[in-house]
Amino acid sequence: MFSPTHNIFELMVAYYYYRKYGEPVFLPVGYFTQHDGTVFNGRFDRRYEVKFDAYASLSNNLALEISCRGTPSGLASTKAFDWVHGVPVNKDVVKCFELPVPGLRVEIGEPIPEPCQFLAR
Repeated sequence: MFSPTHNIFELMVAYYYYRKYGEPVFLPVGYFTQHDGTVFNGRFDRRYEVKFDAYASLSNNLALEISCRGTPSGLASTKAFDWVHGVPVNKDVVKCFELPVPGLRVEIGEPIPEPCQFLAR
């Protein structure tokens, strides 16, 4: 379920990627299962997934979804290259972890499918 906080966080991450690469960032509107945003400039396509985990600040653990009702989802199904995990520190600060999806999949023993590879054009 998406909350206004999650939507604002997605916009903040899009702005971060715009500043990082100096290129436009495209955000899908509505429910889109493959990834949350794309930086594209004609030479490369950098896709990223955004997760906001309010409970992580209480549990001191990051939750990475890999399946839902027996179907691969989250980390196991994303077509993104980067995983951005946001954890609120307080009402004004969110700590962000930017992690490469292929590396995360290796760490948890998930196979790395072809679509996850970085696309250089």
